[in-house]
Amino acid sequence: MIEQKTTIKNLALIAGVHGNELTPAYLVKYLQNSDNLLARPSFQSHTLIANPLALKQRVRYVDTDLNRCFNRADLANPNYRQHEQLIAKDIYQQILEKSIDLLIDIHSTTSNMMLAIIYSNPHPWLLKLFTHLTKINPEVRLIYHPVSEKENHFLKGICPLAFTLEIGPVNHGVICPYLFRQTETLIYQILDYIEQENYLAAHLDTFSESLTVYQRLGSIDYPRNEQGEIKAMLHPQILQRDYQAIQPNQPIFLGFDGQEIIYRGESELYPIFVGESSYKEKGIALCWTEKKQIDININ
Repeated sequence: MIEQKTTIKNLALIAGVHGNELTPAYLVKYLQNSDNLLARPSFQSHTLIANPLALKQRVRYVDTDLNRCFNRADLANPNYRQHEQLIAKDIYQQILEKSIDLLIDIHSTTSNMMLAIIYSNPHPWLLKLFTHLTKINPEVRLIYHPVSEKENHFLKGICPLAFTLEIGPVNHGVICPYLFRQTETLIYQILDYIEQENYLAAHLDTFSESLTVYQRLGSIDYPRNEQGEIKAMLHPQILQRDYQAIQPNQPIFLGFDGQEIIYRGESELYPIFVGESSYKEKGIALCWTEKKQIDININ
């Protein structure tokens, strides 16, 4: 049993970490100009477009991926002076100066991720929030991505209570009205939950639930030739089928020559970020997860 006494006073809603992810960026811009939509009596909401220059140029990044610049050692390194490295240092200082209690980093993806919440800290307050959201919003999926402090270079790693919201599918450079409204609704649901929990923090009760979570295990690259060029594509059976089980001996790639490449593992796995277009540069065709049921007990 874990004691639950968390109160949120300052929330950060951040988008535009990648400048070609327009749906979340323009949603946060809209919310910036509509303070009344975010206003709740018990806490303050702060909004930020993380990389305005990349957004203006409609590119993922200017020099380097901003969402790989938040490792604590890198933030303290005075020799890191690229555009995104300097932005990361500035964002980190803003988070500290504004005493941010909860950080939500909003992204879009070309994969069929729906409304995916990705978290690395299984804090009881977060798990209770996630349970609430999955009950009231059928589009929400939960992904647990455990990372060590040394390996954590993501924006969500600079705040103890934080998660990434990945929405998709939507092409980069496109504002999707359907996902725009779905994400807006989800944000209001989160705000209302925080307001409710802040009030109830002085009136603790027990909480026991079971939650479906996809735990990230790793990733797999596209098959490549000796020159490092891709020589196969994702199999039609798994395209746009994020969260759908892949069984042993099921084809996962289709060679340009028509030959199927089979998954040779011994247990079923659940893919996410299937075919995400920006991950080709990182050597990722899809990520593997294990589907789990976790029990949450809070007192």
